[in-house]
Amino acid sequence: MGSAYRVIVDENNAPWISGDDAYRFDRDTEEFEEVGLGAGGFGFVGGIASDGEGSIWVGTYTDGQYVHRIANDDTLEHHTVDTPGVSTFGTAVDFDRHAWTFGYNDGTAAAIDLDTETVEHVFDTCNGPCLNMPYVRGDITGLQRRNALNPTGTFTRLVEGCDSGADTEWGRIVIDADTPAGSNLVVSVKTADDLGALAAMEWLTVGIVPDDGTELDLAAALERAGVEPGHYLSVQVRLQSLDRVTSPTLRRVDVQWGCEGMIE
Repeated sequence: MGSAYRVIVDENNAPWISGDDAYRFDRDTEEFEEVGLGAGGFGFVGGIASDGEGSIWVGTYTDGQYVHRIANDDTLEHHTVDTPGVSTFGTAVDFDRHAWTFGYNDGTAAAIDLDTETVEHVFDTCNGPCLNMPYVRGDITGLQRRNALNPTGTFTRLVEGCDSGADTEWGRIVIDADTPAGSNLVVSVKTADDLGALAAMEWLTVGIVPDDGTELDLAAALERAGVEPGHYLSVQVRLQSLDRVTSPTLRRVDVQWGCEGMIE
């Protein structure tokens, strides 16, 4: 690999570097794959961004009115998309399916539709350019961060049952959360009479929110699985972004259980 200029991590957890060319790092072989864009007159290509849907976008180093679009697959095939009026430099992709590129010397930008590759020249209505030498080099929309991060988060709560020697009857798990389309919560438990045994237990899925509702029948799930209720209950909630854009919000996890006829 030659000179390095910008770096991102794509939705497949593969690092990319732009510099004298664009390069993808193969974690299996621990080698860089060169795309073959060819550096411009300054010896560099420009900013780099992943759209999270199979393409990598790379600008020029202000010496061309176009961007490169690279197929993020085994072929690494690429073509250019013209950006009239914008000598491209930095690049970004937003959450509304547009690739952006900015003209450092032009003071304007181009927004490119990911599906049609139609280009809109923007920031040019201020009696001329609206931007003053836009040196875009970071993740200005947040999508690169979203691509690179694990789309699953985990919340775990430990609950101790009856302290009087009586058996604990685990009843329900009640979830207070927002799960917009494209996200969900997977609720799992394990139960045992001591913490050492609890740690060794496998997780048992009780339900998925919103598909199974927000009040999950824990007692029925344990009975179906043939799991004997123990003194301790560990509850795990996995927060999942299914589309890598939408995120769920978990506010509260309540466990209802019985002890000597009392409901806690």
